[in-house]
Amino acid sequence: MTALMDEEARQLNGTAVRRRTGVDPETFAQIEAAIHDREANTRTSGRPPALPMGAHRLLTLECWQEDRTFFPLGQAWRRHETTVLRTVVRVKDALRQSGRCSLPGKKTLRIPTRWG
Repeated sequence: MTALMDEEARQLNGTAVRRRTGVDPETFAQIEAAIHDREANTRTSGRPPALPMGAHRLLTLECWQEDRTFFPLGQAWRRHETTVLRTVVRVKDALRQSGRCSLPGKKTLRIPTRWG
């Protein structure tokens, strides 16, 4: 199921990729490259991931786009909510460490109020 979803997402045109994932195709490719680089540079030991790497990207983008909690995402992807949380954190860390994508900090996101 998840591998099929990743293949379907790769075959979409630019507008459809934007509608499905919420990001431009170039950003979609950069996220894939960041995840691939991180996985290539890390040692793997123990059990392999529950989802393929392409599914990690789609799951994270779905989490950010729909702003749902991890439980319904886990239900939709047939995974435990803790697995979904670890996947999203892993992708976010890979993007942060790659330097390809920048995420705004707390000060940028803070809404100014009258009291400071």
